Amino acid sequence: MIKLVARGDDAGSCVAANRGIAEAAQCGLLKNISVMACGPAVEDAVMRLRSIDGLDIGLHLTLASEWDTVVWGPLTDSPLLKDTRGVFPQSPAHLLHTEEALDAMLAEAAAQLQRLRDLGLPPSYLDEHMALTWWAVPELRRPLSAWAESEGLQTVYEVPNLLGEGSLLGRLELAPAGSYVYVNHPAFDDDGEMRRMGNADTTGEALALERDADRRLWCDPALQALPGVAFVRYSEIL
Repeated sequence: MIKLVARGDDAGSCVAANRGIAEAAQCGLLKNISVMACGPAVEDAVMRLRSIDGLDIGLHLTLASEWDTVVWGPLTDSPLLKDTRGVFPQSPAHLLHTEEALDAMLAEAAAQLQRLRDLGLPPSYLDEHMALTWWAVPELRRPLSAWAESEGLQTVYEVPNLLGEGSLLGRLELAPAGSYVYVNHPAFDDDGEMRRMGNADTTGEALALERDADRRLWCDPALQALPGVAFVRYSEIL
């Protein structure tokens, strides 16, 4: 048996993402939704997600604002976490590594958690936008994990990613028994909102097409009927 934690990221980033994530979750396989508390559409995300039963909600700790025209910044308004645009830097690699900056990151994590709690969508786990501590600020991992534990949040670092290339169906058919996580970014490409995103590395059109495919994946009948795979919540395996 394979236990797959299917996770949809970037709820709160825009309404097109919220709509796509909500539709995918309602198909029954996508049971873990990570929310950007500082996202411009977070209130819309809360409205859509809290009516869907059986979800684990995650705090998608966000300290980077990667797109050119759709942006977000720190809830704490800390200058240590801003670039020249006045929002988070486009890459977490541009964050400062001083002790004061690390403290500002932890304070921002607390503010983002409180934002979701205040909106009535308390998260049960913590993960990271753009894999923050995996490569950009690894020294944040230990204090961040300790903070998450003190707040009753599960951390997801011990669940390995599903390896391989190609379609999710093909990768699942080849994977050995075990527990894995598979992350994508469901969204709708129907009103131009996703296409207003993009940056020097990814066009808005390419991003929108990719994320629309991510949305449709979770309602694929072939995936729904795949034997030997249980789609689970983080709380069922952590």
